[in-house]
Amino acid sequence: KKLKAEEERARRKAEARRRALAEAEAKRARIEQEEAKLRAAMEEARSQIAREERARQRALEAAKAAAEKKSMQDDEESRLRAIVQAEAKRRIADIQQKRLELAAEEAAKKAKEEEKKARRLEIEAKIQAERDKLAELAAERERLRLKALAEEETRRMLEAEKARQRAAEEARINAEREAALKA
Repeated sequence: KKLKAEEERARRKAEARRRALAEAEAKRARIEQEEAKLRAAMEEARSQIAREERARQRALEAAKAAAEKKSMQDDEESRLRAIVQAEAKRRIADIQQKRLELAAEEAAKKAKEEEKKARRLEIEAKIQAERDKLAELAAERERLRLKALAEEETRRMLEAEKARQRAAEEARINAEREAALKA
């Protein structure tokens, strides 16, 4: 019974170990998928930034050209107003660009943390698997030890029975010899 319980426990541990490894593997696959999504999002963000930068440059150039044209026709004040407006637009575009860059950095940092977490889980699962393997080996050793003890006990009992039979046979022969002598 004890042996069966040991084997059942070892089997359950092995099953749990397999499940833990499968879960760690699935989590790692999910994280890789998330990373791929994040990389795609970051690439899109970079493209968006580049597009906005080009548009901003065009707008700035157009605004400057318009301001210069207007300055030829109009007074100094309206020209300055146009330049101020162009600068304000440039600053707004800069702020938006910074926001996109920060969001991309934050996403990359989060992905790295998730990857670290998954690796740690994987390592823990492997360590647990090794521990379970050692427990299985210990259980097998104990089973073999108990089997050897049982075999030794059986051998001793057989030897004792043989010795008893020999003693009984000797006693019977002695009794017959004495009876014959008396007769």
